[in-house]
Amino acid sequence: MNYESISQVIINTIAEHKELLGIEDSQDITPSTRLYGENGVLDSLSLVHLIVEIERAINLELKIEVSLSDSKAFSQERSPFRTIDSLTSFALTRLS
Repeated sequence: MNYESISQVIINTIAEHKELLGIEDSQDITPSTRLYGENGVLDSLSLVHLIVEIERAINLELKIEVSLSDSKAFSQERSPFRTIDSLTSFALTRLS
């Protein structure tokens, strides 16, 4: 497993759930897409839903169990949920 495979799982999960997450169809999903926080496309409820779906997708596609949500993740000074890139990097630390 590497950065690209995790990033692709996250991007695909977001693309599959755009409507439920409240993301406009016309919005491009790239590693630099702002997810949460200032100028983010998700509110807190959508973020929680997305995290659950990403955990499920990583488990199904990569056959690895991972937990991306805990109090430590949500209390970091720089949120790991800011962008797809930061979320990918965070997921990799949880998988190593």
